[in-house]
Amino acid sequence: MVSALEVAIDERPLQARLVSWSFPEPSAFRRGEGTIRLKIQATLPRVLAGSHRLFFKNTHLADHSAYLANALVPESARVTVTAQRRDRDQSQLTIEYTVGADSTGAGLAWVLGSLAAAFLMVRSRWGRAI
Repeated sequence: MVSALEVAIDERPLQARLVSWSFPEPSAFRRGEGTIRLKIQATLPRVLAGSHRLFFKNTHLADHSAYLANALVPESARVTVTAQRRDRDQSQLTIEYTVGADSTGAGLAWVLGSLAAAFLMVRSRWGRAI
């Protein structure tokens, strides 16, 4: 699954890795209601104050899945989501955001954690386990 993901910040690819997952009961899959939740992380580069773009693309079982992708509310007031663009089936999400100046002089990469947690749900369309 993770190998089917493409993640980039400002057109610089990031290496995604799976850190946790949860699956519904098999009966939910059979009813076509099962939601698979995956927590995926990536090491972020140093990001300077200003405008940036996070790109997320999921090509895993595109013919058998439904996707919902959104940015979560940033944990830091220094990060402002300015736009979200999705393709028709929501397998691609581009989040435009700005990072405010850091008055403490610390690095900015930690601020992007809330953006990198773009929310994704995958559901089997035909009610069978993936």
